Amino acid sequence: YANGFEEDEKLILDFVRTPSLELGNASAQQKPLWEVMELESLDPNRFTRYEIDKSTGSWTKQELSDQHVDFPSINPAYSTKPYRFAWCATSALDGVTAPLQGLVKVDVTGKEPQQIWLPEAAEFIGEVIFCPDGGDAEDDGYLVGISVDGRKKSSDLLVFDARDIRDGPICRLPLPAFIPHALHGSYVPGLVPSAAEIQAAWE
Repeated sequence: YANGFEEDEKLILDFVRTPSLELGNASAQQKPLWEVMELESLDPNRFTRYEIDKSTGSWTKQELSDQHVDFPSINPAYSTKPYRFAWCATSALDGVTAPLQGLVKVDVTGKEPQQIWLPEAAEFIGEVIFCPDGGDAEDDGYLVGISVDGRKKSSDLLVFDARDIRDGPICRLPLPAFIPHALHGSYVPGLVPSAAEIQAAWE
């Protein structure tokens, strides 16, 4: 789910539409899902807008991106309000179902073309979180996420300039531990644990 708001007597809902959710069945087979299923054969996820006319109950559907995506993130100041930008995890294959590796920035108004950043072949990034920087523009801020390098068994904290993601992260901080690939992230303004608190949490 990305956002929802009311506009001109319509309810606007933007979210990732998944034609079929294949999570496998651990009790039925021991092999990992990627060994028993061709991901490319699945219909891709699409960032989709539904417009619902509140007076008639009629609705329309519009795809906002042609990429296979998931985990949209927006500037939280625009939650439940009209907005322009969303950042989603995306695959390296154009419009085809594949593991989520990079990022796509989507202008839901269609005024700007989408931006895409992709990492090296063995790297995967999960959900990014938008962190405002105090600027006036909707995309004034940073995207923060964790990448996993499957070959090196290493993880990095990545920071992107949300205005333009095409050149990749503006900061890459190697993490001292390998953090397995995960789905969701979170950001809490002002929450900065001390080094002692972090150390105590690991003990």
